[in-house]
Amino acid sequence: MRSFKHLGSSAKPATHSSPSASLKAPSNKLKAAVREKSFFLIDMDETAIHTEAYYFGKMADALSSVARKDIHTPFYELLNGEEFKQIRGISGSSTLKWFAERLSIDLSAFEEIYDAYREGVVSGFSAWISEGGEDHFVDGFLEFIKAYSTPFAIVTTTREVLLNQFLEFLPRQPLFSITGEDVKNRKPHPEPYLLAVEKAKSFFPHLSLADFVAFEDSLPGRDSAKAADIELVVNVSSCLWKPCIKTWRELL
Repeated sequence: MRSFKHLGSSAKPATHSSPSASLKAPSNKLKAAVREKSFFLIDMDETAIHTEAYYFGKMADALSSVARKDIHTPFYELLNGEEFKQIRGISGSSTLKWFAERLSIDLSAFEEIYDAYREGVVSGFSAWISEGGEDHFVDGFLEFIKAYSTPFAIVTTTREVLLNQFLEFLPRQPLFSITGEDVKNRKPHPEPYLLAVEKAKSFFPHLSLADFVAFEDSLPGRDSAKAADIELVVNVSSCLWKPCIKTWRELL
């Protein structure tokens, strides 16, 4: 396990408020349901680690580099605008092209922009995690992985080269991982989760679909798991559906 640069004796422990009485019962019920499961399937981006701001920052850097001018201010104005909310969740390349078009950047240079973006994301990812430490992870995720001995897998559309850098910081390693490079069809198609279930059963043939729980932050992720007939799909952070946890600490 890699260490975090900014953590040490002076690091402040994470704090979280106690849930209200009305929230305790559902949380305890969900905790019991999760503990009954034999295998965890966990998404990476925004479910385990907050990568969205990092990815968008690298997009702005790549666009600025190719445009040969600083476009960070108009980029973030678009990012926070109403129009972008309507298309949020599309692929990285489509998102980057959407910004390039609205920033009047010549699309004939898109391949150069996309290559610069992909290279920037990979080259800085490990250092970014290390420097930000536990603050970059979704609250309680590292503790959750450490506290439970249940085997788990990462099911993500992220590239393997990024996943491997992420895995270096976990206190316990997954039995296997599924990335976007392992499947022809990405979420919300069921293929990522169908493949994950198949691989899990190769280790534990006795597993049934009822033995799995999936953790996701997005509707495409939820739909992918549900389409693969996974009964329990827990929403992490965004609370777009129920059951939902705002923090992994609710399951500790």
